[in-house]
Amino acid sequence: MKYCEFCLDKKLERDKAEILVIGVPFEGSVNTRGGSSKGPEAIRKASDCIESYSPFFQKDLSDFKIYDDGDITVRGKGKLALEAIAGAVWKRMAKGVKPVFLGGDHSISYGIVKALVSKGYDFNLLHLDAHTDSQDEFSGDFWSYANWVRRARDFFKGDIYQLGIRTGTKEDLDYASKAHRLFLSPQFVEGLRYVSEKSKGKNLYVTIDIDVMDPSLAPGTSNPVYGGLNADHLQALFHALKKTNVIGMDVVEVAPNLDPSGRTAILAAEIVRDAILAWWG
Repeated sequence: MKYCEFCLDKKLERDKAEILVIGVPFEGSVNTRGGSSKGPEAIRKASDCIESYSPFFQKDLSDFKIYDDGDITVRGKGKLALEAIAGAVWKRMAKGVKPVFLGGDHSISYGIVKALVSKGYDFNLLHLDAHTDSQDEFSGDFWSYANWVRRARDFFKGDIYQLGIRTGTKEDLDYASKAHRLFLSPQFVEGLRYVSEKSKGKNLYVTIDIDVMDPSLAPGTSNPVYGGLNADHLQALFHALKKTNVIGMDVVEVAPNLDPSGRTAILAAEIVRDAILAWWG
């Protein structure tokens, strides 16, 4: 892709890649603040604004074989669209390759998780978000970003750890506290310690909604909620999972139209870079 500076070796062939970057510019049911379908393009462009080297991890993206595999384009909405995403992800996954997905709204994670389960991966799920995404229905929709975790429970049997949560309906918070291991935003350090301990010797998939961050750092998202994570929290996250087998990740809900400064997409690009350097180095 033209702008993807995660992929420093422009001549790398796909079948030689260790890490695949895949955009999923899908946006299903939204409230009045849409725009996440432009997220993958914005994150790729923003990657040109950051260094490939991190002084915190003393590693460089040039040390990795990263290939930008373009976008998964899906039309329509609802369950059929999410199942189509699952099928497309299933086709692109190769054994041993680490995928990095750029969203898109958070419902894309339903398709990603389903594809990994269908491929035979055994893993737990770390979900960082301001919301539990566990509502039974959202404005009459059962297949949106607000309920993808609840729908995934129909087939996903692994543990789900939710960190950074700080809003929701009473019903979905009650559900999440019973069905998952839920840590509210002030409990982030405690939750991270718990996940790190429970993930030893196990596979983990990490899904990051950019609205888990404080809105002052990431205003370009559809549902910002005050009191989120900061840079120190991110560094703690990257270091805590360094010895965990993270099999893949996604960063979702970047809506560049809601942030003229562009700092939300830049932060998302930095998250992708540091996750690669910390977890797969």
